Amino acid sequence: MNILPWHNSQWEALEQRRAQHKLPHALLFTGVSGVGKYDFAKEFAHSLLCSQNLCGVCKNCQLFKAGHHPDLMMISPEDDKAIKVDDIRGIVKFVNYSAHLSAYKIVIINPADKMNLNSANALLKTLEEPNAKVVLILITNRAMSLPATIRSRCQIISFPTPKREIALQWLQAQDIAPDSAELLLEFAHGAPLKVMDFVEEDLLDFRKEIFQNFCELLEGKIALASLSQMWRKLDVQQILFHLTSWAMDLIRINNLEKASLTNFDFASQLKIIAKKYDNKYLYKLYDNLISTQNLLHGPCNLNPQLMFEGLLVDWVVNY
Repeated sequence: MNILPWHNSQWEALEQRRAQHKLPHALLFTGVSGVGKYDFAKEFAHSLLCSQNLCGVCKNCQLFKAGHHPDLMMISPEDDKAIKVDDIRGIVKFVNYSAHLSAYKIVIINPADKMNLNSANALLKTLEEPNAKVVLILITNRAMSLPATIRSRCQIISFPTPKREIALQWLQAQDIAPDSAELLLEFAHGAPLKVMDFVEEDLLDFRKEIFQNFCELLEGKIALASLSQMWRKLDVQQILFHLTSWAMDLIRINNLEKASLTNFDFASQLKIIAKKYDNKYLYKLYDNLISTQNLLHGPCNLNPQLMFEGLLVDWVVNY
């Protein structure tokens, strides 16, 4: 069995229901991004397909590993767009036929919140009148964005972030240095798999570079236009994420005598910067960053260079 150490209770609960022949026909896996819901869903599907308790050698296991098991359907949106109604109609057709090799027919929809209203309505009949030995697994980071008609027909399985010590122990077992693991886990809001994404993206080196740029801007060592031009070529969303994180830490420093900082490795520089701004102004800067992030995720097509110039000028003129 290949599951993450913080998923033991969820696995045991489902296995118990399976042993009692009370396995729900529809499961909704919920929790924040980066805790391993999708990996769990695939491993659980594998366990249902294999008749020998995840033996790894039978035909079912070999087909699963190859990604071609005829009794498993996996639905995800193309290019992060909506899951189309035709995809759901394909599910309806799939579950109406008997299983080819295993005891179950399984469908995984990830992320389920990408279904539009038409898609969700098309799935309802299958949820209301399931065939025997069909298991639908819906995965979402945003359960409340699913229609209530969908949620009410599923057994909800929650996947919270693991306890900090368990997450750190696991990350260190992945050869991540303790200091880096602690820092990245703060950025990931406790989600260990998101930390692994950050490692792959070299987030700490990127963050260190742009923080140095930010300090040089405030100290007058680099021009606002030059920095904005430089940053527009980089990962804009990541830069906004870090700017917002620093702004929040500056607010904490000015409000709390012993503030617990997300960016604890930058504490000395942040304390110097915090003295330059009053709280009211820091909240304004923070609100501007949040508003810009919302715009970036909306339909607007922002010019990154002009966006950074507009954001950073308020930091510079009042420093």
